[in-house]
Amino acid sequence: MRGQGTRVGTAVEVSWGTPVARTAWSHLVSCSGFQEKNERIQRPYLAVPGTPLLPKTGMDIVVSSDFEPKLSMPMRYHGMGHWLKALLGAVVDAGAGPYTHTFGMASPDTCPSLTAELIRGDSGVSEVGCGLIVSKGTLNIPARNIATLEVECVGKTTAARAAAGVPTDGDLVELLGSQVASGGSVSWNGHLYPCLTLKIVVDRSVSKREFLGSLYTTRPMATGMTKIEIQATVDADDALYTAYRAGTSADLTFSSAGTGNDAMAVTAENCVIMDYNDDIKDQSITEATVTWEARVDAGGTGGFSIVLTNDDALWDTN
Repeated sequence: MRGQGTRVGTAVEVSWGTPVARTAWSHLVSCSGFQEKNERIQRPYLAVPGTPLLPKTGMDIVVSSDFEPKLSMPMRYHGMGHWLKALLGAVVDAGAGPYTHTFGMASPDTCPSLTAELIRGDSGVSEVGCGLIVSKGTLNIPARNIATLEVECVGKTTAARAAAGVPTDGDLVELLGSQVASGGSVSWNGHLYPCLTLKIVVDRSVSKREFLGSLYTTRPMATGMTKIEIQATVDADDALYTAYRAGTSADLTFSSAGTGNDAMAVTAENCVIMDYNDDIKDQSITEATVTWEARVDAGGTGGFSIVLTNDDALWDTN
């Protein structure tokens, strides 16, 4: 088998852990953990015959089964709705062509679960997993390359590998680092900061939950606070260091534009610089690594949103 041809198809589940037919497909950059992982132990009996002190055949038993895939895919202006809604939780469609799809924050415990089908390269077989809850999402936007969305998930289980479904490729136009507006800058506290690298991490702190009565987790839920980090490498700037020391809070925004009506706008509200480092390493230009964290406002609303603009009327179009 070769990895060439690997794709993932998704659909939003009506009820957690009940598989549904896949309706949107994405190409992948890499994937790991997309399989059922059983914990098999020896029965812990003291009276095990034999002198070599080796495990005895027939004494194995499966005590748990986990499904925790990690997928990296090109970030696109189309066809990302299932993953973004599963990560953030809320979405609103608007417009009359072009259309906007605003993905905003909801409680991680209300985020929808996904059924996902992984077509395994050119093997002709796939594995279907259900009950996928996105625990963490990372949007990487590098210079001179394709942006990627990496998702870490906690799911229920997978079915046995079987004949692969037929994927329907949607629009394959990716978001590029060169498309970030204002010369590749983020805007924060009234200033534009051109970025060498840009990364957004949304960590929903979702974990599996082990209950009696099943080998599998029950519906994964949040076990801590959501953390939203924006990490950027910029030219060293004393204004950023001053704001870091002062604990300045301001909205951080950036946007990108593809071809036609394709666009993306990101807003991270009430961002505070949690870490700033501009060590001088050599005689070249000194760079700073800056990490912001988003906050909700005093009323407990907002925090973070991604707006995709395209020619699709609905957010879950392939």
